[in-house]
Amino acid sequence: MAPETQIYDPDGDVTLVFDKEPHDILAGPKRKFDSNFVSTDAGEVSTEKEERQEREEIRMLVSSKHLALSSPVFRALLTGGLKEGEVLRSEGFVTFPLPEDDVHAFSLIMNIIHARNNSLPNEVSLSTLTSVAILVDKYRFYESVTPWARLWITKYDLKRPATVCKELTGWLCISWVFGLPDEFARATATAALHITSTGIYGTPRGKELSEALPIPASINTKLEETRQNAIKYVMVNLNSIQKRLATDTTLCTIGESNCVALMLGTMERSATVRGLWPFSESYIHSFNTLAHQVRMLDIRSLCGLQSKQEPSPDTSAAASNGSFGGSSSFYQTNSQNPRFPLSSSSSQSSPFLFSQSNSSSQSSPFSFSQNSSSSQSTLFSQNQPPQGRFGTPQRPQAPASKGHDIAGTVAEMIADVERWPVFAKGLDLKDFAVQQ
Repeated sequence: MAPETQIYDPDGDVTLVFDKEPHDILAGPKRKFDSNFVSTDAGEVSTEKEERQEREEIRMLVSSKHLALSSPVFRALLTGGLKEGEVLRSEGFVTFPLPEDDVHAFSLIMNIIHARNNSLPNEVSLSTLTSVAILVDKYRFYESVTPWARLWITKYDLKRPATVCKELTGWLCISWVFGLPDEFARATATAALHITSTGIYGTPRGKELSEALPIPASINTKLEETRQNAIKYVMVNLNSIQKRLATDTTLCTIGESNCVALMLGTMERSATVRGLWPFSESYIHSFNTLAHQVRMLDIRSLCGLQSKQEPSPDTSAAASNGSFGGSSSFYQTNSQNPRFPLSSSSSQSSPFLFSQSNSSSQSSPFSFSQNSSSSQSTLFSQNQPPQGRFGTPQRPQAPASKGHDIAGTVAEMIADVERWPVFAKGLDLKDFAVQQ
């Protein structure tokens, strides 16, 4: 069978040869032929060479001038001292075999650089757009293709991934290659939440995709650093809470000697059930997975259970003064039901710090000060309610119950990390040099 020939310039002097088999970078790799495979039905042995001979090809007749003008890579091949340039000058034509390139994506680029605008579609699939981005980066077709690529990208305004999926790596590639800051920020924010220690973005083919796509290593490095810092922040605080519960017998002041023991036991048991115990900074999964596991910790206290059975009139008032909703009761104090013994000073350091010291002014990610004029925590102002991801206000929480609400404190710690700029807004494209 004669190979199919696509003519982009009737007077063309360059022939590009492709495999007809389509390439879908997001769907997975093509099945590699095993030359040792023996058919059990026919008893025939097929070789890789025979398969290559039977494989259909597609040829493109194109102009060397258009290629050289649009691509610095082809310009070096065709006009320099390389073999291909010498063949073109001596024989008047040259053939380039491009078996690894996507034929459909390359045909779109050839239509663009040969000004065949009527042959170009108004929309393309995300997989095709990703393949176009790969070829643009590989051959440096930036100037010619970027206007068309941005036109196609506008069709995907409502289809950009808000969660991890196989398309996420495609959007990272597209936004990087074509210099799209909003799309890049959105994609990297999602990727930062889902990147793991073994690969990128939580997909089964994540590592393979991250290596195949033209995404700079510096971007992946920044995402991994953010993951590690977030995990360290959470684990250090969880260990600090556990250590305080294990060593301080004066935390509960309502007369229940087993209250702290219950908090410690339920914390450790719940963490063990969810695979978090002991709390380790070498956690291999994504921060998104860690956040879900930590939020599901079932930490209980006797004073909390007692308060549910015997509600006090001051509960709603105490809750209304707090800026942490359900977690405020862990830090709030009042004369009728003190949570922790107050010192003579007007300020009180947090029960849980990264490291304990004798200084009452030690700072901590979860260090709160209280004074006679205000019982609100220092992390947020009552006039400026906490913001959720992407600047949306958090939903109102239920009134705080009396007793130690460690679970609420831990949940707020996770929410605090989720407000970190990389998680909430993504990376800034300007921070990474675009080489075109």
